[in-house]
Parts: sequence; C-alpha cells; structure tokens
Amino acid sequence: MREPAYHIFMKSPGLAAFVLAAAVAATALVSPMWLWAAPSEMRMFFALDSDREDDMRFALLYGLRSAQRLEGRTWELEILAGGKAVHMFLEGSPVLEYYEELRSKKANVRFRCCGESVTKMQKRLGADRVKLLPGAEVVASCDKRIQELKDEGWTRVVPPEE
Repeated sequence: MREPAYHIFMKSPGLAAFVLAAAVAATALVSPMWLWAAPSEMRMFFALDSDREDDMRFALLYGLRSAQRLEGRTWELEILAGGKAVHMFLEGSPVLEYYEELRSKKANVRFRCCGESVTKMQKRLGADRVKLLPGAEVVASCDKRIQELKDEGWTRVVPPEE
C-alpha cells in the first residue's frame, strides 16, 4: 500500500513547520496589503453632480454606515456637490433629515459645494434664494477639489448605477 503524500510531514514535524511558514510568507509577499491588514486610516469622498435624490441619500447613508463600521479607526469622509447636486446642501434639501443626522453625529464628515455652481445658481435664482445649510462649505471648484483629494490619496466612492 502506498503512503499518502503528506506522510513525509508526519515523520518530520520540523519540515512541516518550515513549509507552512514559507507558504505564509510567500502569500504575504504577493497578496495586496488590504487583503490581510485593515488600513489604520481611511479617507473617502463622494463627488455628486446630479440632482438624483437616490445618489444624495446614498452618500449620506454611506457616511452614517461608515461611522458604525469604522468605529475605533481613523476615517474621514468628504461629500462634494457640484452642478445640480448643490441642492443637497441648500435650504429645502430633499435629503435634509439624513444631512442633519450625519452632521449631528460625526465631526469627521465635511460637506462641500462647488463655488462655480453656487454662483451660477445665485445669478439664475437670486442670491437671497440660495442659502447653504449650516455646516456646508463652499470650495472654488469641485473639479480642482477632486484632483486635490486624489493627489492626497483619498478614495473616491461612487454610488451604484440604477
């Protein structure tokens, strides 16, 4: 009767330990780090440009879920709104309750509007009718801000397609 292939390891436990250690080391060297070690710091951003309420809600709910999942870790989230998405951070926002909930719970979430879009909206509707929600900030340009975040190593989160 032929001995099983693993029989050599039964006779030599030192060899078995060596082969196992070599396999673990080789896996660690070729595997991406994110597969075996969670990052200590996560920096994510959304960049919205549509007035789709589902996308706005998704971004805000993602922030709330991140707060729960990443508790105890360092993380930041920035939600950028440009174009028609600027409505997200204006009085009368269709997602106001989610905005207020996220804003009240987490200080490490920033809400930013595209200054170019806000200026266009003010010209079209009148400056007195375009009022930002408390906590929302204006950046000169969403495109420039997106590039800055990418250069700094932030991860872009994209809402799912319909």
